[in-house]
Amino acid sequence: LPEVVFARHASTTVHSAVDGAIRAGDGALPAEAENRILEAVRATVPEALRRAVTEEALGRARRARGTCLEPVGLEAYERMCGRQVLRRNQDHFRRHFGSGPCSFG
Repeated sequence: LPEVVFARHASTTVHSAVDGAIRAGDGALPAEAENRILEAVRATVPEALRRAVTEEALGRARRARGTCLEPVGLEAYERMCGRQVLRRNQDHFRRHFGSGPCSFG
Protein backbone atom coordinates (compact mmCIF):
# COMPACT_ATOMS: atom_id res chain seq x y z
CA LEU A 1 0.00 0.00 0.00
CA PRO A 2 1.27 3.49 -0.80
CA GLU A 3 0.43 4.68 2.71
CA VAL A 4 2.69 2.04 4.24
CA VAL A 5 5.53 2.76 1.81
CA PHE A 6 5.20 6.48 2.58
CA ALA A 7 5.19 5.86 6.33
CA ARG A 8 8.31 3.70 6.14
CA HIS A 9 10.41 5.57 3.61
CA ALA A 10 9.45 9.26 3.65
CA SER A 11 12.13 11.26 5.41
CA THR A 12 11.66 14.41 7.45
CA THR A 13 12.66 16.34 4.32
CA VAL A 14 9.70 14.88 2.43
CA HIS A 15 7.35 15.54 5.36
CA SER A 16 8.59 19.14 5.55
CA ALA A 17 8.05 19.62 1.82
CA VAL A 18 4.49 18.28 2.12
CA ASP A 19 3.79 20.53 5.12
CA GLY A 20 5.18 23.53 3.24
CA ALA A 21 3.00 22.71 0.23
CA ILE A 22 -0.07 22.54 2.45
CA ARG A 23 0.60 26.02 3.85
CA ALA A 24 1.62 27.63 0.52
CA GLY A 25 -1.39 29.78 -0.38
CA ASP A 26 -4.88 28.77 -1.45
CA GLY A 27 -6.34 26.84 -4.35
CA ALA A 28 -4.45 24.36 -6.47
CA LEU A 29 -1.05 23.07 -5.45
CA PRO A 30 1.59 25.56 -6.71
CA ALA A 31 4.13 24.21 -9.19
CA GLU A 32 7.07 25.26 -7.00
CA ALA A 33 5.61 23.38 -4.01
CA GLU A 34 5.12 20.29 -6.17
CA ASN A 35 8.72 20.60 -7.41
CA ARG A 36 10.00 20.84 -3.81
CA ILE A 37 8.19 17.60 -2.97
CA LEU A 38 9.61 15.88 -6.06
CA GLU A 39 13.15 17.04 -5.25
CA ALA A 40 12.87 15.89 -1.63
CA VAL A 41 11.66 12.46 -2.75
CA ARG A 42 14.43 12.15 -5.36
CA ALA A 43 17.06 13.06 -2.80
CA THR A 44 15.99 10.72 0.00
CA VAL A 45 13.92 7.77 -1.30
CA PRO A 46 15.31 4.69 -3.09
CA GLU A 47 14.54 4.67 -6.80
CA ALA A 48 12.32 1.58 -6.63
CA LEU A 49 9.97 3.32 -4.19
CA ARG A 50 9.98 6.86 -5.60
CA ARG A 51 6.76 6.59 -7.57
CA ALA A 52 4.69 5.36 -4.62
CA VAL A 53 6.15 7.91 -2.21
CA THR A 54 5.76 10.75 -4.73
CA GLU A 55 2.13 9.93 -5.44
CA GLU A 56 1.30 9.62 -1.76
CA ALA A 57 3.12 12.84 -0.84
CA LEU A 58 1.38 14.82 -3.60
CA GLY A 59 -1.94 13.21 -2.69
CA ARG A 60 -1.55 14.16 0.96
CA ALA A 61 -0.74 17.74 0.04
CA ARG A 62 -3.71 18.00 -2.32
CA ARG A 63 -6.12 16.38 0.14
CA ALA A 64 -5.02 18.69 2.94
CA ARG A 65 -5.53 21.70 0.67
CA GLY A 66 -8.93 20.42 -0.43
CA THR A 67 -7.94 20.28 -4.08
CA CYS A 68 -7.80 16.53 -4.59
CA LEU A 69 -10.08 16.30 -7.60
CA GLU A 70 -8.15 13.67 -9.52
CA PRO A 71 -9.24 10.03 -9.26
CA VAL A 72 -7.65 8.12 -6.41
CA GLY A 73 -8.48 4.91 -4.62
CA LEU A 74 -11.68 3.32 -5.86
CA GLU A 75 -12.15 5.84 -8.68
CA ALA A 76 -8.68 5.13 -10.03
CA TYR A 77 -9.30 1.37 -9.79
CA GLU A 78 -12.60 1.71 -11.65
CA ARG A 79 -10.98 3.75 -14.44
CA MET A 80 -8.02 1.40 -14.72
CA CYS A 81 -10.14 -1.77 -14.83
CA GLY A 82 -13.07 -0.32 -16.74
CA ARG A 83 -15.69 -1.43 -14.23
CA GLN A 84 -17.86 0.36 -11.73
CA VAL A 85 -17.65 -1.34 -8.37
CA LEU A 86 -20.20 0.81 -6.55
CA ARG A 87 -22.68 0.65 -9.41
CA ARG A 88 -22.28 -3.11 -9.67
CA ASN A 89 -23.02 -3.49 -5.97
CA GLN A 90 -26.02 -1.17 -6.24
CA ASP A 91 -27.38 -3.14 -9.19
CA HIS A 92 -26.91 -6.41 -7.28
CA PHE A 93 -28.88 -5.16 -4.28
CA ARG A 94 -31.60 -3.59 -6.43
CA ARG A 95 -32.09 -6.89 -8.27
CA HIS A 96 -32.50 -8.74 -4.99
CA PHE A 97 -34.36 -6.19 -2.87
CA GLY A 98 -35.90 -3.73 -5.33
CA SER A 99 -35.50 0.02 -5.23
CA GLY A 100 -37.27 2.84 -3.49
CA PRO A 101 -38.35 3.44 0.11
CA CYS A 102 -40.84 0.54 0.21
CA SER A 103 -38.36 -2.13 -0.87
CA PHE A 104 -37.18 -2.85 2.68
CA GLY A 105 -40.54 -2.45 4.42
